[in-house]
Amino acid sequence: MKSLKSRVTAVAAVFLFVFVLSCSAAFIIKHTSHKCSGSECLICTELARCRSNLRTLDTAVAAIIFAAAVALTVYIAVSAVRKAYTVNTLINMKVELLN
Repeated sequence: MKSLKSRVTAVAAVFLFVFVLSCSAAFIIKHTSHKCSGSECLICTELARCRSNLRTLDTAVAAIIFAAAVALTVYIAVSAVRKAYTVNTLINMKVELLN
């Protein structure tokens, strides 16, 4: 049950993450060619926030992908070393000894 709950939470977090990215990108696309009202234009302020969100999330995604790649490389290296130094005996191979 705990595993299912954590999976559902992870999937919900991924959907929320994609939703925020999509909304920010859609807002930027929709309001790129607006009529600016001056130095304190609310749309320009929101565009700056959306760009900042996209840059921050882009950096976070890159860091997560890099960490996953490093973890995968370490896992592959450890499993290869473990496999290379495993001694194959009859007991390890679970061979039936017949007379």
